[in-house]
Amino acid sequence: MNNPESSYTIEKAAEKKEREPNNDVPIIDVVRHGKTDYKELNDASFKFDPDAPDFLLDSEHLDLTEAGIQDVKRSAEQIVSSIEPDKEAVVLITSPNYRAQSSILLIEQVLKQKGITILNSSTTGEGEQVAEIKKSNSLKQFTMRDDELQTDWVEAHFNYHKKNPDDRASTTIAQRHKVMAASIGKEVADIFTKDHGQMGEEFKRWLRHMININAYLQLDTKSVLEGKRMRIIAVTHEERVDDFAKQALGPDTRVYPAQVLEINPDKKLVRGHSTYASVSLFGADVGMRKEGEIVFRFDKK
Repeated sequence: MNNPESSYTIEKAAEKKEREPNNDVPIIDVVRHGKTDYKELNDASFKFDPDAPDFLLDSEHLDLTEAGIQDVKRSAEQIVSSIEPDKEAVVLITSPNYRAQSSILLIEQVLKQKGITILNSSTTGEGEQVAEIKKSNSLKQFTMRDDELQTDWVEAHFNYHKKNPDDRASTTIAQRHKVMAASIGKEVADIFTKDHGQMGEEFKRWLRHMININAYLQLDTKSVLEGKRMRIIAVTHEERVDDFAKQALGPDTRVYPAQVLEINPDKKLVRGHSTYASVSLFGADVGMRKEGEIVFRFDKK
C-alpha cells in the first residue's frame, strides 16, 4: 500500500565513493522477467504448477518463451559470476505473476548448479523442505480494474510491439501504455488501478525495506549469515523498476526483459537520512553494462 506520508528522492552522486562491503545491508539484484507470451493472461488452459510431478523448466510449463528462458539463464550466470560463494548467501523473492515465478525458478536452478547458498530455496538437495521462495505483491504487475479487459490488453500489447519493434529506446512504458490503451478505446486510468508513478513509489518503498532487512531477520537466519553478506535476487516487471532506473542511470535508460538492475547500498536507509548506492544495469546480452552512483534519501512529508 502506498504511504502518502513517505517521500523518496534519488540524486546522482557528486563522485564515486570508495567503500568496504557492509554485511549489515544486502546487495539487491532486481531482474525483469524474461520474454513471455503472457499465457497467464490470455490462455485459460495454461496451468502453472511447479509442484506437479511432470513439471519441467521449459516453455511448455513456464510462462516464458524459449528465448525468454535462455535470456534469464544468461542473466543468472552473470549474477553468479559476481557472487563470492564463501562470503554471500542468497534470498529469492518474486512477483506472484507466472512469468516472474517462472524466471525465479530458472535463476534458482542456476544458483543450485553453481553451489550458491540459498536461504529460501524450495527444497534442499536431500528433499528436506525449507523456507519457500517469497512472493511479494510489491513486485507484481499492474492490477486491472476489470479482468475482462485482459485479453484485449494483451492483444493491444502484441499489436503495438509488432508495429513498433524498435521503439523501446525512444519511448517510456507510460507512453507506450497510453497508445495501447487508446487502441482499445480506453484511457490508462480506465484499465489499471494504479498509475505508473504509484508503481514506482511502491518499488522505492519495497527497496527501502530490503536495504533494512537485516533488522528483521530471525536468529536462525542471522546464524547462517554470520560473516556473510545477504544478496537479494528479486524478479519483477518493467513498470515497477522503470522510474527508479531512469532516475539512477539517466532518462534514456530502459530495463529490457531478463536484464538485472543491481543496487549496492553502503548503509541502512532510515528516515531523514540518505544512503549512497552504486547501481548497475546488465544481462540478457542487451547492449553494454550501464553504471551509476546515487544518493537515495527517505523522508516523511
